[in-house]
Amino acid sequence: RLSELELFTTQQNQLTGSIPEGLSNCTKLQELNLGSNNFIGNIPSSLFSSPVGAFITLDMSNNKLSGSIPYGLGNMAQLLTLDLSNNNLSGSVPSDIVECHALTSINLSANSLAGAIPSSLGTSLRSLVALNLSHNLINGDIPSDLGNLTLLQELDLSSNGLEGEIPSSLADIEFLVFLNISFNDLEGSIPDGGVFDHVKAASFLGNPQLCG
Repeated sequence: RLSELELFTTQQNQLTGSIPEGLSNCTKLQELNLGSNNFIGNIPSSLFSSPVGAFITLDMSNNKLSGSIPYGLGNMAQLLTLDLSNNNLSGSVPSDIVECHALTSINLSANSLAGAIPSSLGTSLRSLVALNLSHNLINGDIPSDLGNLTLLQELDLSSNGLEGEIPSSLADIEFLVFLNISFNDLEGSIPDGGVFDHVKAASFLGNPQLCG
């Protein structure tokens, strides 16, 4: 019975059409991997509207999904990995993503997401190891509280419309080994210390008002 399903994966096929609403009936589903297909349409809001199951992995990357990311993501309290990259998603990064306190990896890259990075992301997602918001339309400042993500190893915010100065707090992230903030509208001096002492110059390209 579908209600007993814990794993559902269709990765790297040529599946088309919309994502079935009936997946919301899989109340024990832990891993949903629909990546690398040709799914179209919106992400079913029913997946997020209530705790569907003990979701650990949600991967809908490399499809042709559109519309906004439905509100209710915060219901997935046990979610570890979220990958919605390489779609046509719009709207903003959902504010309730900060309720997914167990998240270790977020990849929302290569979409058309706009608006600001949620301001409390750095204080709420303390288990985060990888954050990729690159190739979107995100604007505003880089939140200084990202420096609180003490386990973060990879941060990619490249190819957006981010403004202001690079927070010096990023230099305090001990395990941060990969940083890319190229092709934004950042200004001011590049901070010293931490990841900034070994990151390549290419990570800062396309920010004509940056110096240092």
